[in-house]
Amino acid sequence: FDAAVQPSGTVVHVLERRPALAERLVVCRLKEAAAPPPPPPPPKEEVDEETGERFVYAAGGAAWPPPRAPPHLTGPLVEFEPVDDTYPNIMVARSTIPDHVAPSKWGDYLYSIRLDVWREQGRLPLGTFNLFLGKVGSIEGETAALLQECGVRTHDFSDEIYEECNQPFMIPGAEELKRTHRADLREKEFCITIDPPTARDLDDALSCERLPNGTYRVGVHIADVSHFVQPESETDQEAFQRCTTVYLVQKCIPMYSALI
Repeated sequence: FDAAVQPSGTVVHVLERRPALAERLVVCRLKEAAAPPPPPPPPKEEVDEETGERFVYAAGGAAWPPPRAPPHLTGPLVEFEPVDDTYPNIMVARSTIPDHVAPSKWGDYLYSIRLDVWREQGRLPLGTFNLFLGKVGSIEGETAALLQECGVRTHDFSDEIYEECNQPFMIPGAEELKRTHRADLREKEFCITIDPPTARDLDDALSCERLPNGTYRVGVHIADVSHFVQPESETDQEAFQRCTTVYLVQKCIPMYSALI
């Protein structure tokens, strides 16, 4: 289209609304205490050349202040700093933070903080402690923080999903295969699975058939997991929320239960 023309469009439907700011979980660190101000320069002394009168100026005014106490040692609210700098700092009631970690160690951890409210006259929003994600710099803590930041669902599957997936399976008969446009090649061709014993998903296979002209036809087969998932079932709805299996260096977060 013409570059001078401003593209425009019309919203026809809202598929999904993101949660409001007050409902989000934010990865945070404890905000470090501000560094104390530098000491004032020494008093300055001047002498009037005409009268010889001496003047002493107290530069900086007040005396050198002591370092400010860390924020987790004073007051009912604790200030947390989100890892994502698009969020403002969040004030959390210290009464919501579990006491199994000593306050002096709070700075060693990454936190999941739930945003609650930002009052009209408030300098910063208020939040509530959700959970300790792990220690700063540790594989477990940084991984948990990364997964939460990216919105990856890491909780276990529900009992209803396990029950749906734990159903006996039989190779469909000829009529069902015909209805679903599938074919059973086990007796007609050489078929093997190709996933190694260490594979997380056993879903790949090869088939091989010798043709009359002496060449070979090789088939590559990928499991159709949707065959085992009923539309609108608990398993289907959870998979819709997860979208995909997430692979990390040391583990994966599956989209479907391993029973499938």
